[in-house]
Parts: sequence; structure tokens; C-alpha cells
Amino acid sequence: MELPVRSEERKARSPERKARSEEGLSRSAELLLRSAEGSVRSAERRARSEELSVRSAESSDLSAEWKTCSPERLDRRPEFQSGSPFEKPLRARTLTMLPDLILASASPRRRELLAGLGVRFTLRAADLDETPRPGEDPETTVLRLAREKAAAVARPGELVLAADTDVVLDGDILGKPRDPEDARRMLARIAGREHTVLSGVALEELGTGRRASGMAVSRVRMAPMTPERIEWYVATGEPLDKAGSYAVQGIGALLVEEIFGNYTNVVGLPLPLTWRLFREMGYELMEFR
Repeated sequence: MELPVRSEERKARSPERKARSEEGLSRSAELLLRSAEGSVRSAERRARSEELSVRSAESSDLSAEWKTCSPERLDRRPEFQSGSPFEKPLRARTLTMLPDLILASASPRRRELLAGLGVRFTLRAADLDETPRPGEDPETTVLRLAREKAAAVARPGELVLAADTDVVLDGDILGKPRDPEDARRMLARIAGREHTVLSGVALEELGTGRRASGMAVSRVRMAPMTPERIEWYVATGEPLDKAGSYAVQGIGALLVEEIFGNYTNVVGLPLPLTWRLFREMGYELMEFR
């Protein structure tokens, strides 16, 4: 009687074993599926890595191409594209194609302003009579003198930059003082008042016969000055070689209450106007760095 009982037990356990077997097969299939997904992800990672390597190589090639700075490749550089601060000029050039830049001035202020841009240039001061002509208005005077200075030192293969700055009050040009007494007279005249600063700027390229010029205008309001303050300022020596007998970039800044217009114009070389004139000539000022 014992054997039939065991047989019945085996029959009862058979569905349970079958279920366990099916469960094992299901887990095996799940593991196989996960393994396949892992292989797909690994392949995707390899593909991405290869794509990044290709992009890096292309970027290196393009960077090397830009560094050659040939005219055709220069056109593709971002800083020479439309809408950038240094939008492409009329024609792209390499540094070897640029003329030598000459600053026709002995003024330390103009030299410092231009050098502050990182521009490379040679100093060659123009020696000419800067006396206004009879009946000539101040605007005509500064433009004429700037053009004459540029023409006086121009040589083939060079681009000459020249400027002339005057202080004007009541229609009179206040140039550089003749002596300390003349400086005291000018300072007493402009004290507590507003005057005009005119700068003529000229470019000339003798080899091509091309030239450009323009004028910048600023207004300056001075602080009131007692005779004692004027005497103190003249004693510093600063006013003796400055138009209008003061230097806005020096100690004279203490005497200036307000400037209406461009500051660099008051110093002696209006940089925004200079930049525009270079572009009129077909050059980009920052190419001369």
C-alpha cells in the first residue's frame, strides 16, 4: 500500500516542477535580453566616441587653416564675419600686404592712445607752420593742418596718420601758450565756462594717391578757478605745451567738470573717427596690431 501513495505524491509534485522549470526558462530569456541590450549600448558608445574623434580632427584642421591667415582663409575667421565688432573690411590682407603705419605727430598723448590699441606704428613728426590763415575758421584750420601734416611726411608704401587739435572759445582758437603768462591768461578765460575741442584727422597713402579726413567735436565745461588755483596749476608746468593750457588726461582733469562728446578727442586723437577713416581707406585699424 505504500508504493501507490508515493506515486500519487509524485503526480502532485509534477505541476510544481513544471512551473519551476518554466520560471527558470523565463529568467534565462530575461538575462539574454539584458545582455543583448548591453551590447547595443556598448556599440552606441563606440559610435559616439568615433564621431567625437572625427569632429576633433576636423576642428584641429580648421584651426591650423585659420592660422595661416591667407586672404581666402581669413574671410572665414569669426572676427571678420558680418555683425562682429571687427566686421570684414573691403579686402582681406595678410600682415605682409599692409603698408607701414606712420604717426605724423610728436604728441605723447596721441602716441599713447594709438599704442593703447596694440597698434604697431612708426613716429615721424611733421614740421610745419600751424598758424591759422587770415579769415580761416577753426574747423577749416584743424582739417587743413591734419591733411598738410599727413602729406608732409608721406612716402610710398606707407599709410600716414596725422591729427590737429584746437581749443575754441568765442570763435577764437586757443593754441599752445607762448609762456607762463599766456597760460594764465587762457586759463582765466576758460575758467567756469564751456569751450569746444576740435580735432582734424587725416590719412594719406602716397603710393595709391588715396586719402581720407574728418573732424570730431567735443564740448568741455571747466570748473571755476581762482587766481591762486591758476597760479598753482601753471607752476606744475603741465599747461605750457597744451592747446588751451590744460591736459584732461593729467593734472588738468581736476579742473574739468564735464565733457560732452568723445574723451579721446579732447586728449588729441579721436579714436572712433580714426577707426572710421581707416575703413574708408579700405583698411581695418586692428589689422595693424
